[in-house]
Formats: sequence, C-alpha cells, structure tokens
Amino acid sequence: MQLDYFPLSIDYEEKFYAAGKISGSRFIKREGRPSDEAVLIGRLIDRPIRPLFPKGYRQEMQVVATVLSMDPDFRPDVMAMIAASSALMLTGTPFDGPVAGLRVGRVNGEFKAFLTPEEREKSDLDLVVAGIESGITMVEAGAKEVSEDVIVDAMAWAHQMMQPAIALQRELAEKAAPAQQEYKLILPDESIQQTVDAWVDGKFGEKIRRPYPERNEMISEIRTEFATRGRWRKNWETGRGRI
Repeated sequence: MQLDYFPLSIDYEEKFYAAGKISGSRFIKREGRPSDEAVLIGRLIDRPIRPLFPKGYRQEMQVVATVLSMDPDFRPDVMAMIAASSALMLTGTPFDGPVAGLRVGRVNGEFKAFLTPEEREKSDLDLVVAGIESGITMVEAGAKEVSEDVIVDAMAWAHQMMQPAIALQRELAEKAAPAQQEYKLILPDESIQQTVDAWVDGKFGEKIRRPYPERNEMISEIRTEFATRGRWRKNWETGRGRI
C-alpha cells in the first residue's frame, strides 16, 4: 500500500528505574502507558526533525529515545532531541540534519540553559529552540510578559549555544561514514502538479501572512473552489458537464 504521508514515529520513554523508582509489587513487572509529558516531549522532538526529510519520502521509520539514568534536577528533553538527531545521522537516510535543541530560561536578566527546578521558578522565560547549523527550525515558548526583543535575543543566544552539539554530530557522522540508503520519492504527477501550480498562481499573495484563523479560512476556500472546479471538469470530460 502506498502511503500519502511520511510514516515517522518518535517515542520518548521514561523508565521508572532511570530515577531509581522500582515497583514493589510482585506481580506488576512492566512499565505503564507513556505519561502526558513523555508524549509531549516526543512531539517536541518530532517537529524539528520531520521537515528535514525530503518531500515524498515514504520509508517507515521509528526513533525511540530511552532515558536510562536521570537526575531529577535535570530535564532530558533537549538531550533526547540531540540523541535522536545523532542516531538519524548514522542511518544513511536522507536526513538533512543534524538538529540540536536548547531550553532557555532567564534568571536575573541573564539567559541560561539547563536550569535547576529552583531557577525555573525564578525564571520569567521558558523557551525551547531547535535548529540546524544555518538557522532555527522550531520554537516553543512560555513567558511572564517578556518583550519581543527578549524572545528574539534568547533565540539568537540559543542558536549560537547549540552550534557545538551540531558540530559534534557532524564529526560523529564523518567518523562512522554510514552507507547511504537507496530510496524512491513518491511525488505527484508532474502534469497534475503543473496544473495545480498554474491554478493557484496569484491566489495567495499577502493573504498567506495573515493570522492563523484568517489564513486557514482562506486556504479552505481556495481548496473548496479547486475541488469544485475539478469535479466540474471531470463531469464535463465524461459528457455530464453543463454550461
């Protein structure tokens, strides 16, 4: 069966034994379902990685980040992101990485990464930045009414601080020299793509930069109009068209 999406799944697993928590029951000897935080961290890792595979890539792929040992004062989410990127760099897949991430806070007016729980309480910023060597690809932020300039400066600081992790991943991939996998991209028919491109030409313009609700409504209207036009044309070509 030919899939119409990239079947990438990223799982973040927190083992109880990683924090020294061992169940005392003599019967329950397995982990429970993923916590809500584990699910959210999996999505956090997925967002900057998924767009770095070429359009039309349909090879099924699974990445599992498992926490084997954990310090309760240290959040391992961005480390799991770097680990996932490092693993993908060694697979030989067409992954346009590496990716690195950093969680940034601001304590006493200064940016800081890898905050302790006490520092997180004092911080007026909780910003996760992920990116590649040339730029930022994902941002997730929470803050206590900080200015836009602070957010911009924090993003620039994070991108600069993550460069060593990106360089180390490149060095690792060069030393391992994985064999490149063969693959075939599943792309739309060129003639259909050209028809669609010609039809939508000039229909977006500045509207595409509107806020999400307005932009989504505009795209929905264009999609509906195109689908209606496509059905009319098909009916006409089969002799059921009306003028």
